[in-house]
Amino acid sequence: MAIALTNNTNDVFAGGFSSYALTHTISSGSDRLLLVFVTFNNETTPVVTGIVWDAAGANEALTKIDGYVTIDDGAVDAYYLIAPSVGSVKDITVTLDKAMTRSISIIAFSLTGVDQTSPIADYD
Repeated sequence: MAIALTNNTNDVFAGGFSSYALTHTISSGSDRLLLVFVTFNNETTPVVTGIVWDAAGANEALTKIDGYVTIDDGAVDAYYLIAPSVGSVKDITVTLDKAMTRSISIIAFSLTGVDQTSPIADYD
């Protein structure tokens, strides 16, 4: 079975908050995976304290993928959720340990056809 991208969403949010919500859709299909990237300027050293899919409904927590990339004061964190509940126009909520002073970007991909036992391989 081939991996298929079923939906992708992204947005840039202004600073000043410690919680951000990206509206996203997860379509039906077998062997689903939600992949989320959070990018921000790390000069203020924020820490992502949680990411959940559909906090008002299924409230499913995402798992962080090992690794943290810093390039010119920028950081990217990656998270995934195996077999997320299907839903349209629901939120991915990202919570930080403090309010951001600069902008933050959230990028989400919904995939089908992904190995449900070991969807993320670490080749570091």
